[in-house]
Amino acid sequence: MRTRQQLRALKLIDGGGLERGSVAALADRLGITARHLGRLFERHVGASPQ
Repeated sequence: MRTRQQLRALKLIDGGGLERGSVAALADRLGITARHLGRLFERHVGASPQ
Protein backbone atom coordinates (compact mmCIF):
# COMPACT_ATOMS: atom_id res chain seq x y z
CA MET A 1 0.00 0.00 0.00
CA ARG A 2 1.40 3.37 -0.95
CA THR A 3 1.34 6.34 1.36
CA ARG A 4 -0.23 9.66 0.47
CA GLN A 5 3.27 11.17 0.34
CA GLN A 6 4.44 8.50 -2.10
CA LEU A 7 1.46 8.99 -4.37
CA ARG A 8 2.05 12.73 -4.38
CA ALA A 9 5.78 12.21 -5.02
CA LEU A 10 5.05 9.86 -7.92
CA LYS A 11 2.65 12.40 -9.40
CA LEU A 12 5.25 15.17 -9.07
CA ILE A 13 7.98 12.96 -10.58
CA ASP A 14 5.69 11.97 -13.45
CA GLY A 15 5.02 15.65 -14.06
CA GLY A 16 8.75 16.36 -14.34
CA GLY A 17 9.42 17.22 -10.70
CA LEU A 18 12.92 15.76 -10.77
CA GLU A 19 13.78 17.29 -14.13
CA ARG A 20 13.32 20.75 -12.64
CA GLY A 21 14.89 20.02 -9.26
CA SER A 22 16.57 17.60 -6.94
CA VAL A 23 15.30 14.84 -4.70
CA ALA A 24 15.86 17.22 -1.78
CA ALA A 25 13.66 19.85 -3.44
CA LEU A 26 10.96 17.25 -4.09
CA ALA A 27 11.11 16.09 -0.46
CA ASP A 28 10.84 19.70 0.67
CA ARG A 29 7.70 20.14 -1.44
CA LEU A 30 6.29 17.05 0.27
CA GLY A 31 7.22 18.32 3.73
CA ILE A 32 9.61 15.45 4.49
CA THR A 33 13.36 14.92 4.45
CA ALA A 34 15.17 13.56 1.40
CA ARG A 35 16.30 10.61 3.53
CA HIS A 36 12.72 9.78 4.51
CA LEU A 37 11.58 10.07 0.89
CA GLY A 38 14.32 7.65 -0.12
CA ARG A 39 13.31 5.17 2.60
CA LEU A 40 9.66 5.35 1.58
CA PHE A 41 10.55 4.61 -2.03
CA GLU A 42 12.91 1.78 -1.13
CA ARG A 43 10.27 0.18 1.07
CA HIS A 44 7.28 0.53 -1.22
CA VAL A 45 8.63 0.90 -4.75
CA GLY A 46 11.87 -1.03 -4.48
CA ALA A 47 14.00 1.79 -5.90
CA SER A 48 15.22 5.21 -4.92
CA PRO A 49 13.48 8.32 -6.28
CA GLN A 50 16.71 9.39 -8.04
